Amino acid sequence: MDNTYPTDKVIGILVIVFSVCAAIGGLLIVLGGGILGAAGVAGATQARETGGAVVAAGAGGMLVVIGLLTALISAVRIYGGVKMMQSIRSGFMIVMILSLIGVVLSLLSFNAASIVQLAINGALAYYCWARMNGKIGPPLLD
Repeated sequence: MDNTYPTDKVIGILVIVFSVCAAIGGLLIVLGGGILGAAGVAGATQARETGGAVVAAGAGGMLVVIGLLTALISAVRIYGGVKMMQSIRSGFMIVMILSLIGVVLSLLSFNAASIVQLAINGALAYYCWARMNGKIGPPLLD
């Protein structure tokens, strides 16, 4: 018996595509943070001043951390998207948890862009919940 559900494949592909874009963005943030941090250190060394250069180096370090976290979360979400395409329960659990975290973060940093993020993450979390609880489609594979 085939328990795959066509909608799982479509949503899984969308999760993967958006997560790949986010991972690339995270890696670009890491690159930008590294450049900013290196420029701050070089500026402090050449000018023998530490004020603005330390701020630049610290901001660069924070950008590297944020970029790495974004890339890591995106990699986990890609894995969840692949499992969603196969209608496997663990993929739905991963994507649902990360979507709920996205909902909370959207509410904390409320602005125009977060409204779209809130809607997408909320809909995705609901879909995963409904599939895991048998409200939509055939039973999931374990």
